Amino acid sequence: MPIRLTILWSFCLVLLTGGMTAPVRAKEVMLEPASKWVVNYADKACMLLRKFGTDESPFLLRMHSYGSRNHFEFSLAGKDLNGIRSGTNAGIAFGPGETLAIDRLQAGNLEGYGKSFLFSGAFERRKTEFEEEGLTVSPDPDPEFEKAVDRIALVSGPRRIVLHTGKMDAPLKAMRQCVDAMMESWGLDPKVQATLSRPTKPESVEKMVRRISAHYPLGMAMTGRQGRVNVRAMIDAQGMPTKCEVTQSYSERAFDELACQIIRETAFEPALDAKGQPTPSFYQQTILYLMH
Repeated sequence: MPIRLTILWSFCLVLLTGGMTAPVRAKEVMLEPASKWVVNYADKACMLLRKFGTDESPFLLRMHSYGSRNHFEFSLAGKDLNGIRSGTNAGIAFGPGETLAIDRLQAGNLEGYGKSFLFSGAFERRKTEFEEEGLTVSPDPDPEFEKAVDRIALVSGPRRIVLHTGKMDAPLKAMRQCVDAMMESWGLDPKVQATLSRPTKPESVEKMVRRISAHYPLGMAMTGRQGRVNVRAMIDAQGMPTKCEVTQSYSERAFDELACQIIRETAFEPALDAKGQPTPSFYQQTILYLMH
C-alpha cells in the first residue's frame, strides 16, 4: 500500500507500490492496435510501447521498467481519457485478473495524443504480499496468467477504456530481456535477481519517508508545484547503498538530489538469494510530493 504523510505546508509524500480494489461495472470504449509492440533499450530504463485507436484519435500505452521484472510505470495518452480526473478512484485490470486500484493518477499532456496519465503498479492477477509490505519488487512473473491476458482496461467510475493488446507473454518476455541486459550493465546476475528469496528494503521505511518529507524544495512549495521522481540505488550484500541515481524526474533538481542523498544515508536489509544468502541487489522507488 502507498505510504502517505501529512507534512509541512500540507504536503503528502507517497511511495508508490500498487493496490487492489473490487471490479467495477462500467461503460466500455474498446481500442484496437494501430502498431506493433516496440521495446526501447535506454541507459536507465526499458520501455515497451504500442499505439491503439485511429489516425484521427490515437491512443498510446507505454510501460517503463527501471529494473523490476514485474513492476512498471504505466503511461496512457489519448483523447479517450478526457473526462477522467487525476486523483479520482481508478483501477487497472489485466485480462481476467482483478481490478487493481491505482495509487495515484498523475495527469499531463502528450504532444500528438492529448491528455495523459502516469501511474505505477505490478503486472499481476491480484495484489501480492510484496505490495502489502510496501515493496516495489514483485515475485516471479506468472507466464500462464500473461498468456491469458489479451487486453488491459483502465477503469474510472462509469468509464472503462479497454486496449486489445493481444497475448502479453511475448511482449513482456521481450521487455524482460531488456531488463536482464540492463542488470548485467550494473554488474548484477539477472538469474540471481530473478530468484531472490527476499528483495532488499530499508530497515525503516518510516524513518526514510520522514526525512524526505521534511525537506520539500522551497521553490516548488512557494509555487504550489508537485513532484515526482524515480530513483534507483545499488545495495551491497551488507545492506549499504553504493550508488543512487535518478532514473526519471518531473521535479526540480534539488528534489532529485535530496531523494538520492537520503537514500544513500539509509540502512537497508540486504537482498537474499535463492539459498538465503545476502547478495548485492538494487532498490527502486517512485516518490511523489502531493499538495493538499
